[in-house]
Amino acid sequence: MNKTKLNIIAIADSQSSVGQYVLVFEAEGTDKRITINVGRSEAQSIAVHLQQQDLKRPMTHDLMKTVLEAGQLHLKEIRMVDLVDDIFYAKLVLIDDDGSQVQIDARMSDAVALALRCDRHIFIHDDLLARIGLSTDLSYAIANQPKTLKDFSADELKNMLQESVSKEAF
Repeated sequence: MNKTKLNIIAIADSQSSVGQYVLVFEAEGTDKRITINVGRSEAQSIAVHLQQQDLKRPMTHDLMKTVLEAGQLHLKEIRMVDLVDDIFYAKLVLIDDDGSQVQIDARMSDAVALALRCDRHIFIHDDLLARIGLSTDLSYAIANQPKTLKDFSADELKNMLQESVSKEAF
């Protein structure tokens, strides 16, 4: 399956959900962006790492990294694989010292926090990107923006009014 690398470009308070945060990704080499909602603790874990803050004690995702390493497992990458009922699904792709690979289901927010700590890439399946990616190319939207009343001449407005009255479309 083809995949595209995601880069984190922002983390912010959610405007629609109290106590939630929005994580914004940019799909590398495209004009697409992906947003996911994350909880407070996951947002804090991600932000602490992005801001390179030193903590006296390990956070949960630091612990996960240590457990993987102690078990001689290495995170190869994470993959955003699906979105069902507004819930993102991710896979942790792990490799042991013998080169055997296993994929483990994970919440996207936890997978991101772990990937950051392990300095690994975050990917999205291309079919999912095509389905949910938000384009940042506004040229189409600007070119096809609906006209406002001030964009019409008096004659055009009069004709539209007469047409609406004749069709009783008012």
